[in-house]
Amino acid sequence: MNDTGKFDVWAIVELFGHQVIAGRVTDQTVGGETFVRVDVPVIDARPAFTKLFGKGAIYSITPTTEEIVRGFLHRNREEPIQPYLLAVPVQTSEPDWGELERQAREMEKADWDGMCEDEEDLPR
Repeated sequence: MNDTGKFDVWAIVELFGHQVIAGRVTDQTVGGETFVRVDVPVIDARPAFTKLFGKGAIYSITPTTEEIVRGFLHRNREEPIQPYLLAVPVQTSEPDWGELERQAREMEKADWDGMCEDEEDLPR
């Protein structure tokens, strides 16, 4: 805790589900509920990010030093957003509309192939 009595420490946070995150740990109130806030610093050119956790998600919090947290983050890095959680892939450049159209045609053909037993049943 800092001099004002507010929780504010560098720490390694263990979460249920065998997950671990490390960073500057404070608390934050959102909508009247208190969350544990973990601010993960920039490490190895990977951007900083913040995650909030409900108290029921936390198994343990181990206060430590900034140096230990940064060393931990060099070897173990939580990502800000897990790609499999995204409904739509993140687009980092202008889409190749021709390639997207070709993929859509292939998917449509695959759908028809799966529905038609005989090749003569396929639409032309």
